[in-house]
Amino acid sequence: MADLSTITVSDYIATALPEQLASQSGGLEDATYAIQYLVDGTAYAVSYSAGRGEVVNGTVENPLLTVILDEPTWRGVITEETASADALVSPAKMSASRMEKLQNLKGKFNLELTKADGSIAYSTTTFNSVDTPEVTLMMKAEDYAKILKGELNSQMAFMTGKLKFKGDMNFLMKLGTLM
Repeated sequence: MADLSTITVSDYIATALPEQLASQSGGLEDATYAIQYLVDGTAYAVSYSAGRGEVVNGTVENPLLTVILDEPTWRGVITEETASADALVSPAKMSASRMEKLQNLKGKFNLELTKADGSIAYSTTTFNSVDTPEVTLMMKAEDYAKILKGELNSQMAFMTGKLKFKGDMNFLMKLGTLM
């Protein structure tokens, strides 16, 4: 596999991502969905069907998620330095109930994750192509990764000030059921 710290987005999509997708099997063999990525404005997508993912050049219609991020944030995600909202749709995490929640979730989720070096990784995830309601989650990247791994409860993180947000609390609570 190529060096993920230096690979271009296009090369990653063309070579590394198909290798990763070939080794995965989804939890929903009969589900069909797509995830759209916009990295520095360039569109890439992954379409899942019959438990397998396939890279799609350009855009897809009606993506389950659209993830927008810049190249440095994207690089942090692929090198696992920074957790991302697309972890919510990992084939390893998919189940019928999770898919149903995702299909019914509509809105925009902004992430502002403070990395160990003090820089901030920004990303925006739109669920089912609907921009409202909207919420912005602000926290340390390390704590967000712990929430996604199940090592930190999101409600406890909020109560202790590790998780801050602005925007629609009801939407945030719906997102919390996926973490």
